[in-house]
Amino acid sequence: MDQYDSNPFKKDVFLEFDWTKTMYENVTDKPPTKEITQTIDAFTEHNITLHIDTGNLSGGEEIPSRSFVSYADLINLYWDYFLHNDLNNPRQRIFHYGLICDYTEGLGFAVVGWDSLNSFVIGAQFLTEKYPNYRREWIAMTSAMHEVGHTFGLIVTKYNGIDNHMMMKPIYKEF
Repeated sequence: MDQYDSNPFKKDVFLEFDWTKTMYENVTDKPPTKEITQTIDAFTEHNITLHIDTGNLSGGEEIPSRSFVSYADLINLYWDYFLHNDLNNPRQRIFHYGLICDYTEGLGFAVVGWDSLNSFVIGAQFLTEKYPNYRREWIAMTSAMHEVGHTFGLIVTKYNGIDNHMMMKPIYKEF
């Protein structure tokens, strides 16, 4: 992973984001630089280097607009846009995969992409409507951080309190 500035003496996490072309004017589902930097900084505080690919690390791209992304849709998008229809794609074992769209089943959820829990989807417009006092970009990225935690194995069946009611409010630490 030298080509992506990996450091053998530090923990590295690689995350590819794809995003749908939004159906709303004057907004995008692409994670913006400010929120990416804040997310990277949060990991840095714990001596973890987070590498986020939004097209700068040979992945990450805008995909065609969809009004809704279901669980089944996410599996197909994972195959088409993350693995590029190549089961031997090395990104499968290195990168976590996130998709930001307008609407999905719930606010967002983690999912088994191919054979491991390494991907998730975020419904940015759904979050914006549910939490109108927060900026779309910020709430999408904080939700993405939450879902990345699930891809690390932090799941409710192993750790009580992971998905408690407090985590549904972005103003609380549990979120």
